[in-house]
Amino acid sequence: RSAHVLFSDHVPELQEILDHLGLSSHLAAVFHSAATGYEKPHPREFSLVLEPFLTVTDIHAIGDGEQTHAAAARFSGLTAIVIARGGRAAE
Repeated sequence: RSAHVLFSDHVPELQEILDHLGLSSHLAAVFHSAATGYEKPHPREFSLVLEPFLTVTDIHAIGDGEQTHAAAARFSGLTAIVIARGGRAAE
């Protein structure tokens, strides 16, 4: 099964922003640190997000920071993809 899930340290109004942009229908779930109580790179943030998707075997985390996103994702057993900004990988 394939699913797109967003989790972010963005504002609590993230769901409303996604609804307004018409992106919510493309996401299986949306998590944000204001609701979970944890910010990336805290390992509990990743485990809370992964819990509903335990049957998914191929999960990738995409982020713009090696320490805050990629390292924590790898620690949680995920494949991490770091987005380059301005032609350079983010720190």
